[in-house]
Formats: sequence, structure tokens, C-alpha cells
Amino acid sequence: MDRKTGRFLGPNCHGAEKVRRFREEFPDAQIDDFYSDSYSDQPLASVSRRAFLVRGDKILPWNARDSV
Repeated sequence: MDRKTGRFLGPNCHGAEKVRRFREEFPDAQIDDFYSDSYSDQPLASVSRRAFLVRGDKILPWNARDSV
């Protein structure tokens, strides 16, 4: 991000872009446990062995929204 203008110098690190950047930095790594407070992180959850949703002081299975 340009400090003077606040403009992004590349793609916003959101969604699939997070996975791309992770793979670029750690090409052979595996995410074992992934925690997020937002379903917008679905792309990272999808490439993780286990994913969890954080809601306040609760840690839920990633697919918790499917049962609500």
C-alpha cells in the first residue's frame, strides 16, 4: 500500500489472493489448523486440514453456519 495515497500497489489480500500469497511464500507448506472470525476466509479454510470459526470466546467447526 502506498503510504501517501492509501492506494493498493497490488491485488487486495482478500479471498483467493491470500492463498496465492501463502503459496508464493511457503510453496510446500500445509496449514494444519486454521482459525478465522470471517467466512470470507473460505479459500484458506479450504486448503487447510482443519478449519475453525472464532465467535467471541467460542471456537466452532468451520461449517457451524450450516447448522444455524
